[in-house]
Amino acid sequence: MQKKFRAYKVQNQKSKPYVFQDGDCGTPQVLEKISSTDWEFLLNFVFVATNTMLASSAFINSFLLFSKVDNLHYEKFADGTLKAVEVPFDIPESWEWVRFSKIVSNIFAGGDRPEICTENETPITQIPIYSNGAKNDGLYGYTDAPRVTEKSLTISGRGTIGYSSIRNSPFVPIVRLIVIQTNEKFIGLEFLKYFFDCILPTGQGTSIPQLTVPMLKDYFVALPPINEQLRLVKIIEQFFPKINTYAQNYNQLELINKTFPDKLRKSILQYAMQGKLVPQDPNDEPVEILLEKIRSEKLRLYETGKLKKKDLQETVIYKAEDNSYYQQDGENTVKIDVPFEIPQNWKWIKLRDLSQLVTDGTHKTPAYTENGIPFLSVQNISSGKFTFQRIKYISKTEHEILKKRVLPQKDDILFCRIGTLGKALKNTLDFEYSIFVSLGLVRLIDNSIVDFIIEVINSPVGTNWIDEVKVGGGTHTYKINLRDIPNFLLPVPPKSEQERIIRSISMLTQEINSLKAVK
Repeated sequence: MQKKFRAYKVQNQKSKPYVFQDGDCGTPQVLEKISSTDWEFLLNFVFVATNTMLASSAFINSFLLFSKVDNLHYEKFADGTLKAVEVPFDIPESWEWVRFSKIVSNIFAGGDRPEICTENETPITQIPIYSNGAKNDGLYGYTDAPRVTEKSLTISGRGTIGYSSIRNSPFVPIVRLIVIQTNEKFIGLEFLKYFFDCILPTGQGTSIPQLTVPMLKDYFVALPPINEQLRLVKIIEQFFPKINTYAQNYNQLELINKTFPDKLRKSILQYAMQGKLVPQDPNDEPVEILLEKIRSEKLRLYETGKLKKKDLQETVIYKAEDNSYYQQDGENTVKIDVPFEIPQNWKWIKLRDLSQLVTDGTHKTPAYTENGIPFLSVQNISSGKFTFQRIKYISKTEHEILKKRVLPQKDDILFCRIGTLGKALKNTLDFEYSIFVSLGLVRLIDNSIVDFIIEVINSPVGTNWIDEVKVGGGTHTYKINLRDIPNFLLPVPPKSEQERIIRSISMLTQEINSLKAVK
């Protein structure tokens, strides 16, 4: 089926309409005789260009033709054929879409590094060498002779893909850095820079592995008249300081939105650990009653052979008349610092005095199997939950050997002691498994306080303690030494207040999670 194109008369209202037929995108045929004057009107319609641009027929022939009949853009080829093309977006009537390859005077990619190359500028090497990347504007080093002497636009084709820069002085491009030069009577390099900054995917995480010269040549450029290009560049540069300020404010707001829920929860936990989240109740059973029950249970475990005599030794921490805190271990008493003040009906307690077992998993990498007994490590704990996406297995025979060291039981506290530190959670799994050295395990005397102790470990009290005792860093992975874990100092309130704190934290956590869901 043939399509007809009716040209819109820009100036000559008495001119007859120009009618074309393209059939299957063949060469358009003029069906009516067109005068030379009419051709000028037609060009004004087709190209809507400035007088300067009209002086270059080669430049004009690079534009896309627009049909008001079907609202499509058509690209004209050297043999006169037309092909419908899809343009990225709508542009003002005074602008034109054009293939990038048609408007550049030169485009190429940088090659190998020059033989003469120094890291810093010297009396001999004063010509900058530019590579791909945004760091230091892509400066790689210096050499003695330039390969590019004209003003150019460079675009990173690798690394930080899409990073662009105007080069006003002679330089040497290397490692496929794309160099673009134009006739600035028609195309301003500054305008091209901002255009490509807008449409090109940028950064190291882009969806394309590299940007090449053929890829750039194939781009459509939305081209305004040269005077409008200059005005646009001037406006953009005037607004850049404000844009950068807005960008910084936006990024800061995004960071706040991203981190606010977690920071809010940490603040809530800190308030809870200081006795400020819920009111104290004078009718609560004193914390000494809880501690006495724990002592009695420890004694029972000792008498049944499950604890050693040394496990019965208790560390007493108290506040003296001089308002200082002291730690008494047997006959030894030393003055200590505590993280903060707590209510009078609370106590500072060492974790070992609440526990019957503090240990970790096997220090030897086992032989993994396709299936069998689950073998958990630090990678199986995420955001306070167990994750089994990367679960490993060991044989039942090896599990029987490993569980002699430790077999996790219900309500045990597990936490990461190597790599990502802390992240305590309660064992709720109803099947047997073994653990690796990266996981620590604490088994309390009284499981009714497990939830509160987990919140203490995950609160700023716990994270601050971890920062104090952790070792490693640099080329070594951070870890908490097993011998330091029993000495963790915890604030312990009466049992009833613990329960109120846990309920309040749970309720507030739900509200925080709703904030995350809205985000």
